[in-house]
Amino acid sequence: HHDSNDAARSLAAQINGVGDASYSATVSGSVLKVKQNNGYTLSGSDSWGNQASRSWQGKIKKLQDLPNDFGFEGSVIEISGDEDTTFDSYYVKYEDGVFSETFKPNITTAIDPLTMPHAIAIARDTSNNYVDKDLNYTTPTFFRTVEWDARSVGDENSAGMPSFIEYKKPIQDVFFYRNRLGFIAGDNVVLSESAEYYNFFPSTVTSVIDSDVIDVAVDSNSSVYLKYAIPFNKDLLLFGNNAQFVLSSGDTLTPSKVTVQQSTAYNISNVKPVGIGPNIYFGSEQKTYSKIREYYVQPDSLTNVAGDVTGHCPSYIRSNLKTIAASSKNDMVFVLSSETPDTLYVYNFNWNGEEKAQSAWHKWTFANCLIHDIQVVNGVLYLFTVRGANSFIEKINLELPGDFLRVNYEDVPYYYEEDGVTLTREETDSVAQGTGTLIDSSVTLSPIGFATG
Repeated sequence: HHDSNDAARSLAAQINGVGDASYSATVSGSVLKVKQNNGYTLSGSDSWGNQASRSWQGKIKKLQDLPNDFGFEGSVIEISGDEDTTFDSYYVKYEDGVFSETFKPNITTAIDPLTMPHAIAIARDTSNNYVDKDLNYTTPTFFRTVEWDARSVGDENSAGMPSFIEYKKPIQDVFFYRNRLGFIAGDNVVLSESAEYYNFFPSTVTSVIDSDVIDVAVDSNSSVYLKYAIPFNKDLLLFGNNAQFVLSSGDTLTPSKVTVQQSTAYNISNVKPVGIGPNIYFGSEQKTYSKIREYYVQPDSLTNVAGDVTGHCPSYIRSNLKTIAASSKNDMVFVLSSETPDTLYVYNFNWNGEEKAQSAWHKWTFANCLIHDIQVVNGVLYLFTVRGANSFIEKINLELPGDFLRVNYEDVPYYYEEDGVTLTREETDSVAQGTGTLIDSSVTLSPIGFATG
């Protein structure tokens, strides 16, 4: 009669009986665990042609070779595979009676949230009161770090850090695309796990699944530094400093189907492009003046073209562009240049089928006002301005009434508020008007991750 439990206990007693402090042996059922601290490699064999026992040190070829009743909680073992397997090495951990996939011991698993993009969140309860996530009344705006998911499987090769961390590439743009959170960094575009916006690691290294993280570099014969990402139809348009690319993958966005191809090669200004329907507008700096290009796909053609919509007025918009904003409701594009901080350049256009019926530029000039930035939200143009010693958030409603036929600029007073007192440029009835509010609070941002303040 041969009992495997007795054999394990007998062997442990012999090892511990040698009296060498470098070795210690413990037993759980038929499993013998030997710990040694002299750095030697251990091997095992039996007199039954190695058919009655199996030994390993740190790793084993197949998961099926591990005993079902392992007994040693928390043990991590590498599954290395053999000539018949197609996967890279992976790691399993014995917990609660089962082996589960895990990560290699003693490697960095967490992402430092202080060096990553932060979040600004506004929360309200059912009574429209500002609350925090625990429904405790507090300040209305939360500027906080994000709890990014840690690496849970694999090692530095099979589940490496995202490229923007591994190669120390600063994040240039943050976007949301097809249910994934995305970053632009260097010449890589990185997309989170599908529907898991804070996870940038694979969920398993034994296979590639459709929802896995996507981390790809653009392919170009010249040096490319990606700056912006704009969702464009079903694809993602990537803007580099001197080339543009299209990321696509068909009906489903998966790591195995994703492709990145160069589409155009235009120089781009340091201003993020904006989209209106099927078109995207971006700036191109000249020596003294700027061009605004309109990116679109030609009908019945696979060629992407970015036409110059300032071609009929090439010296109209000054150089050093600061912001481009757009209103899809009104078919309007707004351009701000740091050379003329009191002026907005406004582009009106209208499409009649596949033909552009209108393509016109004009200016809006604001007296005694420095415009810091602009943004369009739901048909309202917001301006972040400086008037004297005060800063303001001001707005202009771009939605004109249905009976609007003609208006003189002098009949449209633009006004803002300061300390509860309305200051108007002219006391007349308004057809289209704007309001502004004195900024009486602020959020201090850490310099980490913010290149321009």
